[in-house]
Amino acid sequence: MRAADGTCDWRPEVPVRLYAGAADADVPIGNARSCAAGLTGHGGRVRLVNQGQVDHFGSFAVSAPQVVRYFDSVRR
Repeated sequence: MRAADGTCDWRPEVPVRLYAGAADADVPIGNARSCAAGLTGHGGRVRLVNQGQVDHFGSFAVSAPQVVRYFDSVRR
């Protein structure tokens, strides 16, 4: 599966933020760390936002308002 996964094997042209919860058992934070490293390795500007000890849905609940605020800030 790893050989066929190119999800993070590219160079983003805009800054990227990845949001992850340290207690997420559905999508472990290691996936976000690996993706951030891959995108950065291709020259991307990536920030990983660790939401702390929240699970998958908790991570979404904490991240969603932050994502909106971030997009609002870069839109101006």
